[in-house]
Amino acid sequence: METTKRVWSYVLLFMMTVCSLSLVSCSSDDDDDDDGGDVAPAAFEAYAAKYQIADAGAAFSSVEFTESGNYIMVLNDLPTTGAKSLSSLAAKKSPAHMMFGNLLRKAATRSESVYSPILYGKYTVDADGTYVLAGYGKVKVVENGAGNAYSLEFMPSSGASFTYTASKQNRDLDSENTNRLCRTWNTASFQIVAKINGKVLLDVTASTMGELIKKLQKWAESNDEEFDPSDWEYLDIANPEQVVFTKTGTYMVKYSNSELAVSTWRWVNDSETMLQYSWENDFEDSYLNGFASVSYKGSQLVITETDKEEEDGESYEMSMVYYFNEVKYINR
Repeated sequence: METTKRVWSYVLLFMMTVCSLSLVSCSSDDDDDDDGGDVAPAAFEAYAAKYQIADAGAAFSSVEFTESGNYIMVLNDLPTTGAKSLSSLAAKKSPAHMMFGNLLRKAATRSESVYSPILYGKYTVDADGTYVLAGYGKVKVVENGAGNAYSLEFMPSSGASFTYTASKQNRDLDSENTNRLCRTWNTASFQIVAKINGKVLLDVTASTMGELIKKLQKWAESNDEEFDPSDWEYLDIANPEQVVFTKTGTYMVKYSNSELAVSTWRWVNDSETMLQYSWENDFEDSYLNGFASVSYKGSQLVITETDKEEEDGESYEMSMVYYFNEVKYINR
């Protein structure tokens, strides 16, 4: 029972950490692993671009048109919320809680402070190259002919038009694996697997994070002598519904409560099967970034976050697996 309690503490703390990433789950419909294979270019590859607004006092700091046909416009100078306190849970003194105190602080930082004021939706492109943004209006991009300089004319559906100057960010992440990843993906399901000394003790799947948490809570009630319902209040989170990766290094998550979280990402190995993400564009600060492996199961994207620890001669391994289905928009 002591081993089970340690594993459960590990599960709880791991869940609190990875909930901020919030991606997807498993599917039983396709059990064949896939290395990616030949993949058609994303539908809006030719129109994908990111522009950094240069004008002081501009309403937007950047505008990005993604490979799959979404626009991401980040507003300027609006406050983000403060980090939620997890001091009551972090104060628990079981070995697992002490071991993962740093992960608790990391989870607290990411869970509340990463949300940016963003406009997000689908776009199409007119015959003259003007971007038509669903729910907003239009944006026309004109190259100024002076190096990397552009004019962006914003034409909202309601209100007067206005123009900003901008520079175009390089799409440096360009490879076969990048082309496969950089799309818009809907979450399909979630899986969490716990192992001790290589033996699987817990393997739970669900179609939403809320369902997954309920299954874990039910497991805890049956297996943890010190089960405390108050531990679960921090895991009442919105479900991640959609994620976006782009070749400029943007990684965005859309949640069921309409919150949007934007971070950055990059490859960290030569085979481009492991990525690093950062909520504050700081890949050196362990509080603000994480690592995840990328693979494919048939047509699904599979992203896995794994954490391993050793204590008193025993090894603990926890994996959160997210499964995604590609979103395919067309230009009409």
